[in-house]
Amino acid sequence: MTPSDLIFSRSGYTLPAHPDGRPRCKDLDENRIRSRGQLAEAYRRGTRRFVFPPTSARMVGVDLDMKSGKDGIAAYREITGIDPRDGFHTSTPSGGVHVYFFTDGTDYVSCEIRPGVEIKSRAFITLPGSRSDRGVYIPHGDPAEIGDIPAALAAILPVRRTEPEPLPARPANAEVLPLARIFETVVSQGTAPLAGSRNQFIFSFARFARRKGHNLESVVHYLSSFASADFSTREIWSTVRSAWRGGSR
Repeated sequence: MTPSDLIFSRSGYTLPAHPDGRPRCKDLDENRIRSRGQLAEAYRRGTRRFVFPPTSARMVGVDLDMKSGKDGIAAYREITGIDPRDGFHTSTPSGGVHVYFFTDGTDYVSCEIRPGVEIKSRAFITLPGSRSDRGVYIPHGDPAEIGDIPAALAAILPVRRTEPEPLPARPANAEVLPLARIFETVVSQGTAPLAGSRNQFIFSFARFARRKGHNLESVVHYLSSFASADFSTREIWSTVRSAWRGGSR
């Protein structure tokens, strides 16, 4: 069984992508590749890179980076106690590793949970065997080795709720906890806006601020000071909106 066969057997799909990983088409049902025959036809037409959202196959992908000072493999071992290369995995052209797990359908939030450890759920991850301008995504082992997500990893992943968490009732004259105090509280709980944990910090901060009666725009404005070349305001907006839709950890 190939990785794509496994994905298709679990009702998942892939999309054709450009060499840089951007999908060549919109993620619409008519563009989704759901069989080996469709995949072969796209390959015949010249596509060499494909991407898929792991959640479509009731899976989650973990992208472990080994660049820009990050050691995702070591961080993953610290979380799970497992070397990601012990089972089925994909080596990336940049020296990183992709691993995959089955889920029970839980809608995990795609985000970086540690420096070099990025969770891919609804977000696309490259299909093993694809080729980019930098090289091939080489699969190692048997996809039949893929198992359930390790408990230690699942325990720290943000989860998107199916329905927004209701806001607590607050008297009209009640004082809103200042955002600066919320910042101090979240940091005191062990989550800081540092590289590798910024998504988790933004997510936790936004959930806390929402429960305390703040509006989305004021939270994004406050957090925009953390924007940088590798952490855009757009990413902050996306993470805050995810928390506002009722995500939980």
